[in-house]
Amino acid sequence: MTIGELARRAGVKAQTIRFYEREGLVPVPARSAAGYRRYPAEAVERVRFIRAAKEVGFTLEEISAGSQPHGTSARVFFAGSWDRPVRSQKGPPAREG
Repeated sequence: MTIGELARRAGVKAQTIRFYEREGLVPVPARSAAGYRRYPAEAVERVRFIRAAKEVGFTLEEISAGSQPHGTSARVFFAGSWDRPVRSQKGPPAREG
């Protein structure tokens, strides 16, 4: 899909998607023979995830850290909509008594 279609489906502007690419939050897509960005269908959910995480107060840095294999921040909060296993860096809860 084109950047315009992705923007419409995800509810953001094309400029926002380009910014997310520059920041490393969205993978750089393949290009068509004419040079247009061609995004996979999964990009819609990724952009929606970023937007939702921002809406509840996560910074782009925290969202980016959650994209890493051992990051926890935003990914833990949105564990139900993430496609990688969630790992916590915290140990088990402290025992009382």
